[in-house]
Amino acid sequence: MRLSRYSYADTKQISYTQKKTMGKLYVSPSFLLLWSFLFFFDSDGWLPFVIVVIVIHEMGHYIALRLCGKQMVMLRFSMFGLEMQLSDEPPISWIKDLLITLAGPAAGLLAGLIAWILHIPQLVAVSVSLTAINLLPTPSRDGGRALILVTTRMFGKRVGYITGQVGLWLCRAGIAAAVCGWLWWRWVGC
Repeated sequence: MRLSRYSYADTKQISYTQKKTMGKLYVSPSFLLLWSFLFFFDSDGWLPFVIVVIVIHEMGHYIALRLCGKQMVMLRFSMFGLEMQLSDEPPISWIKDLLITLAGPAAGLLAGLIAWILHIPQLVAVSVSLTAINLLPTPSRDGGRALILVTTRMFGKRVGYITGQVGLWLCRAGIAAAVCGWLWWRWVGC
C-alpha cells in the first residue's frame, strides 16, 4: 500500500476524480483484468485466501489511520496494488506515519497467527507470504516506506532518498538472482 498526500490545490482534481469514480473508490481496468486472470487460473482455490489477507491488511492501515486522526480521500485499486490517498489535514508526526505504515503488515501477521491457531494452513501461507513481500525495502512497499521514514528522521531527506533507492536496487538484484537461479535449476538441473 502506498500512502499519498495532496495539497489544498490538488483537492479540486480529487473532487473531480471522485465524481468520476464512485466517490472514494477508484478501480482501474488493469486491476479488473489482473484479478480476472488470477480467478480464471486459480484451480487450487488460493484466491479467496489472498483476498481475505489483502482486506485484513488494508483494514489494519485504515484503523490506524482513523486512530491517528487522518482522513482517507480515495482508495485506488490498480494492477500494482492498493493506494490510500490521504488528506493533508491534520498533519501528523513521523511516528504516527510509521505506525500507520506498519499497521497493515502487523494486521497480516496477526491474521496469520490466528489462522495458525485455528489450523488453516492456506491462510497462514498466504498471510506470511504477502506480509513478507510487503515488508521488502522498496519505496512502494510498506517496509521501504517505514525504512525511509526512519532514516529520513534520523539522517535527513537525502539519506532517506538514498536508502529508498538502495532498497529498490537490492530487491531488483534479488529478483534477478532468483530468476537466474530458477532458470539454472530448470535447464541445467543442478
